[in-house]
Amino acid sequence: MKDTTISAKSKKRELSIFAICFGVAFILNVIAIINHNTDWIEVLSMLHIVLLVAVILYVIHWVIRLIVLGIKRLIKRKKETA
Repeated sequence: MKDTTISAKSKKRELSIFAICFGVAFILNVIAIINHNTDWIEVLSMLHIVLLVAVILYVIHWVIRLIVLGIKRLIKRKKETA
């Protein structure tokens, strides 16, 4: 098998993308707390759900990135064969 390395730049980019996903999930939690007039302790008690939503958002982001990459490669192949 071929060894691969992940650059520090890639790690930072992915970490910041996940941080954004976590921030969006946290904001959605705060909005839900405000809309339903529940106690603010929900911010801490529902942190595991917020983390799960952040992971789901990150996976959705990856799927979209893979689709865009696939489309770009198809367009590139068509240009090369034409």
